Amino acid sequence: MKGLGILFLIMCISAPLPCAERTDGTVLLSANEIFSRLEKENMIRAVKLQSYSSVRRYSVFEKNKPADAEIKVKMDFISPS
Repeated sequence: MKGLGILFLIMCISAPLPCAERTDGTVLLSANEIFSRLEKENMIRAVKLQSYSSVRRYSVFEKNKPADAEIKVKMDFISPS
């Protein structure tokens, strides 16, 4: 009997929750809905983002002393790489 109770508890926890509206007007989403929206937004971003460039500066130094080493790195992204 104890095993059935644990099985029931696991089933309740793992079942997807339906959307529910809170009293403040916000909506609770199920995990499936969240991931579905995330995948959709990732696809939209991939279509829109065809390329970009980034320049970063890295340096090695001790506090309150000038840098011992420095490097600038430029990265170019071109879709679909």
